[in-house]
Amino acid sequence: MGKWEGEMQGGPRCHQRYPVTLVIESIRQQGEKWIADRAKWGAVGQDARPIKVTLEVTDGDVFVRFVTPRNHSVDLKLDKGKSLLGSAKLDMDCPVRLEKLE
Repeated sequence: MGKWEGEMQGGPRCHQRYPVTLVIESIRQQGEKWIADRAKWGAVGQDARPIKVTLEVTDGDVFVRFVTPRNHSVDLKLDKGKSLLGSAKLDMDCPVRLEKLE
């Protein structure tokens, strides 16, 4: 749980950078997976919108997956306990990098 901020690249060939934030307020286990019941995603400095986040642990790695309010699939991996690194599926896979704030 916590708050991450960073950037998602997008636009033609992923050349534009967008400051974004991910907030996960609570999680619960559902079968083999963990679900973030209260999570939000949006542009930094604007009202983030609710999303449903799935957390998966595979071979000790933690993966964070969700679909943004604009219907883009995001697939991130927790790196060293603080960074979330991965991609968002726009017209192509565009990089996403977030750093934990709280």
